[in-house]
Amino acid sequence: MASWSSTEQPMQQLRAEILPLMYKFCYTAQRLLSSAASNYDTQRLYEGLSLTAVVALVALFLSWSSLDLGTSFTGWMILATVCLDSAMMFASSYVEEEHQFWLWMTAAWLSVSILRSSPNLGAILTASRPLLLVPALRAWNTSGQKQSGEASIVSAFLPAYPLVLWALVTLTLIDLLSQLRSKTLQRSGVPAAISYGIATLAAGQIFCFKVVFTLHDSPELFGPALLPLSEQFASCFSDLTAMARVAFLLPTSLLLYVILTRFKGDRKSTMPLSSLGPPILAILLIQTRLTNIPLFLVFSLLKRALPSSIPQTVPSITLTTILLSHASFYALGNTNSISSIDLSNAYNGVSSFNVVAVGFLLLLSTFAGPFYWSLAGLEMLGDLEKPGQVQGTATLEGNGALAVRYLEYLKLKTLFMTGSAVAVMAACTLLREHLFVWTVFSPKFLFLVAWFVGWHVLWGGVVEGMIVWSGGV
Repeated sequence: MASWSSTEQPMQQLRAEILPLMYKFCYTAQRLLSSAASNYDTQRLYEGLSLTAVVALVALFLSWSSLDLGTSFTGWMILATVCLDSAMMFASSYVEEEHQFWLWMTAAWLSVSILRSSPNLGAILTASRPLLLVPALRAWNTSGQKQSGEASIVSAFLPAYPLVLWALVTLTLIDLLSQLRSKTLQRSGVPAAISYGIATLAAGQIFCFKVVFTLHDSPELFGPALLPLSEQFASCFSDLTAMARVAFLLPTSLLLYVILTRFKGDRKSTMPLSSLGPPILAILLIQTRLTNIPLFLVFSLLKRALPSSIPQTVPSITLTTILLSHASFYALGNTNSISSIDLSNAYNGVSSFNVVAVGFLLLLSTFAGPFYWSLAGLEMLGDLEKPGQVQGTATLEGNGALAVRYLEYLKLKTLFMTGSAVAVMAACTLLREHLFVWTVFSPKFLFLVAWFVGWHVLWGGVVEGMIVWSGGV
């Protein structure tokens, strides 16, 4: 007892000395962390918000005539989309469930366009084909935070029926093969037999890469019937990086050939705008998860059905592009959460980490759907040049008319993007003390930057601007 008492007394004394110090450290650390998480430079926040608001007002001024609010219903729809999307940015639950807005807005726009442009019931039924495909965008993946555990086609149906999955993937690649042959190769003067062989090789390389990649990443997607065959096939290929590079080689070469052909020589003889789509689609399919590849077949069917469903004017094409770009972003499984970013395709063909290459591949993978629909919008602008199509505001011929329409298209997209940027920045500024500022509003701002810089400026401004400037429609 004496020994125990003599030991306990120094321990109590030590505890009495240490505990106040520990409490003091915890309080100091809490104070420092709290200040670090809320130590905002409000002056910079207000300056950035003011500058963006000025740019938005300039965009509104430049695009005012294109909106044509006096006679155009589409102009009001564009403003309604900007205002409703901006209003949602001030509520955390709406930010988490933003995909609902884009899917409903897409369905509403298509429905109103069909009813306004179709003179009778037969025309309405014919023009309603795109509406039949919109539910597939909703059901394909589970997006958002509130219902992230619900069943979807990707999470419940395709893993249970792998044969259906691979059949859909094969159909998508057959559609790619057909587009490469008819839109790109034959229009470049390649004989039919050779064009068929090249297109088959390109689609086959993508299929082989996806088989081997899926065996390493998600072997359960083969099922018991296909797994032995896939393992036997994959045993012939040991280097996945080399396979990715080979899969990229042919589509990239075709894309560069089309671009160079459009830039050189007489512009009237350059390859049409639609010839760029299939090589870009092939690259996007390489950067897409296997379970999402069939969704591009839905995109392709939807794209073909759109001309009969929407007015053939620049504002309506712009609004359709904006709506489907955002709807496809969430349909592919993306959300406004950083945790939803899929890195599995960010290293395709990269043997060691390279920030530029990995960042570029990640951008292609994350924004595959928006890139597809942005290019589809540009192709629809080119279709306005063809005889028999309704002419827009431009009366020029050839590439000049396409350039005029493209500038109008770009101004309207800039109006939407700057309006959205003002709303997100205002929400982050006003709600900087909100409980979810770092888990909801801050990630939304980062995604906004990616949308603005990656989708709008680099893709919509630089890449599509060069395509228009290169000539031909």
